[in-house]
Amino acid sequence: MTHHDIFMKYAHMGKCEVCGIEAPVVVVSSRLGPCSCTYCEECYDADLEPYYVIIPAVWTCGWEDMADWAKISIRKTLTKLGKTEEEMLADVKAEDDAFIAAMQNYEEYCHEQDI
Repeated sequence: MTHHDIFMKYAHMGKCEVCGIEAPVVVVSSRLGPCSCTYCEECYDADLEPYYVIIPAVWTCGWEDMADWAKISIRKTLTKLGKTEEEMLADVKAEDDAFIAAMQNYEEYCHEQDI
């Protein structure tokens, strides 16, 4: 049985969460976070990850502290999606800014409620 045969044995029609193509997909665990995602055969074989998983993984860990294997997978995904590392890091910063704003709002709320 070939790799393709095994992939197709478990695949169903759906949308790849990495590249967005409608194709046979499998649902497997992401290597970057505690979630399962759908992957077409090409993205699965290339070890790519959905962008919506990359941003919080990098935000949580920090780009400089990411394992080399993770950086390789992320860079391959960015190439596939036509994004640059700088764009990804800007999105990570936006995530951080949103978190900081939410925490400031929460602190203000707690202060107002005398919590």
